[in-house]
Amino acid sequence: MSILEVRNISHNFDKKSLAQLTDISFILEKGEILSLIGPSGTGKSTLLNIILGTLVADSGEVFFDDELIVSPTYRNQEQLKHFAYVPQVSTLDFDKTIFENISSPLIGLEDEITITNSVRDMIEIFGLEYKDHKLPGDLSAGQRQRVEFAKAMVSGPKVLLLDEPFSNLDQFLKEEVISEVFPIFRERGLSVVFVSHNLDEAFSISDRAMVLAHGKVQQVAGPREVYANPATVFVARFTGKINLLASNVLSAHGDETVVKNSLGEFHVTGKTAPEGKKFIYLAIRPENVQLGEKGQIAGRVKHIDYRGDRQFIHIATNDRNKFIVSRPGTEIYKLDQKLRVTIPVEHSFFLPI
Repeated sequence: MSILEVRNISHNFDKKSLAQLTDISFILEKGEILSLIGPSGTGKSTLLNIILGTLVADSGEVFFDDELIVSPTYRNQEQLKHFAYVPQVSTLDFDKTIFENISSPLIGLEDEITITNSVRDMIEIFGLEYKDHKLPGDLSAGQRQRVEFAKAMVSGPKVLLLDEPFSNLDQFLKEEVISEVFPIFRERGLSVVFVSHNLDEAFSISDRAMVLAHGKVQQVAGPREVYANPATVFVARFTGKINLLASNVLSAHGDETVVKNSLGEFHVTGKTAPEGKKFIYLAIRPENVQLGEKGQIAGRVKHIDYRGDRQFIHIATNDRNKFIVSRPGTEIYKLDQKLRVTIPVEHSFFLPI
């Protein structure tokens, strides 16, 4: 059951520019974590501010529990109280105690006893015991981030909008805080829209991912679906390394499609080529390409991109095609080493050119 619905949002920053957001629509289910990913400057933060009613869109509507809450001419401030927002930049007052920071959204709205009980609840949930009388400057970066979430959640919101809240944490600390706070969101039944540039963190905690680029929604699906069956070449490239072979569609009958490219003919079953397309990409992720001394295609190692637990081997073939192959970091390869590449068509897919 949906809790948030965004319908046909469009927005220009100025009349001379192209629309930054064009006809954006999506649904957030109750208790769902939806990651919003895409390149910088594509309008992810802008979209969150439109949902919150702090920025007026040129057109479109936002619904909460099937009730209109935001349009270019309307704001339902009462219903917007069910939303909480955690921005990239800290909102903490460094001259106030942790207790005062967490309680600030409730001041003037609740009595003193209710405020105290609510803040104590958040302090316990986020592991901030004995920190309530300290100042933010006395806490570690990870503890301050937990205070940000406690402050956002103290009023009991139903929807949490997160705008890259972990960007100022180092990788180790980021993973630690994420592993702590997202189970809390799930336990409390929060619906979350999570803006992130980091695909690993977005995919690891999300029920679905929405890829936003060029002002438009490129794809909305589960993380596995987005990675394994990207809807466009952009999504395929944005979500990871990809091998693309420009191919001619020779035939398509039933569940079998036959394509031809500079490496030969490939019979692909269970995958449907884009309708009406004569030329497409045969695509395969690096981890699905087979590498060894025997195989379909001869090549040489031209570059090794070592990442510790894994490595990307760049293979140049005789017809100047280049393959990226993912292998465990423990395997040893040498530059100019002769190898053969095999494309398992059962792990390939089609993309429109």
